[in-house]
Amino acid sequence: MKTYLEFNREERFYCSLYSHALLSSELTSQKFSELIKRKYDIFLTPDDIEVYVEVAALRDYWNDLGNPKKYSEETHLNRLHTIETILYDSDISTKIIETEDFFWTKGKPKKIWIPSHWNLKDSNNTDIEKLKLIKWSFNAKPDILIKSKSMALLIEAKFESKEGRDGNSGYEQFKVQEKVAHLMKLLIPYFQETHFLNTVLSVDGKDGISWKELFNTLNEASIDKFTWDCFQKFR
Repeated sequence: MKTYLEFNREERFYCSLYSHALLSSELTSQKFSELIKRKYDIFLTPDDIEVYVEVAALRDYWNDLGNPKKYSEETHLNRLHTIETILYDSDISTKIIETEDFFWTKGKPKKIWIPSHWNLKDSNNTDIEKLKLIKWSFNAKPDILIKSKSMALLIEAKFESKEGRDGNSGYEQFKVQEKVAHLMKLLIPYFQETHFLNTVLSVDGKDGISWKELFNTLNEASIDKFTWDCFQKFR
């Protein structure tokens, strides 16, 4: 009888497992830093890294602006300023905030919607493609964020799956990921001085890092048995 680790192919699981290895093994973080230096000429500090999985930084930043369920003038102004900043950066007139219903909740008092909730289905705005990209960015959750001092990697992991695309809506996952990094740097004070690199973790490594390259940063003696066994079966 096979154990589950012998046939588990979930990308998110292995992202979490590798994140654990990075944080718990000095040798793994050192080898990973060397890999990134070779591929991108970017230096990460092995003993000073932060690792986040399923990153919803834009959503979390929005919630941190104020209580999402309770109206206050301060929260309203913070959110309004955030939306104005995003629109201005995207070369969209801020005047549409007052003319487009999708920016606002129903009921009284009206509140500014988080962009992930914008209902753009019936909008004929000339900037609809830019608005959709903003909305998708607030819905996106890059698989791994690795931050080290002023550097940050946003990694999208692919094994069984390919880049998410929708010809009808124009959705392109990797383009959205680039927008996520841009908006994180634009909006979130903690990331404003951060240099972002978006990359892809895939089987062939053609667009970034290969799973094999990641496996080669692991050492049986430096990580726990379960993590080692899982990655051996994942090969």
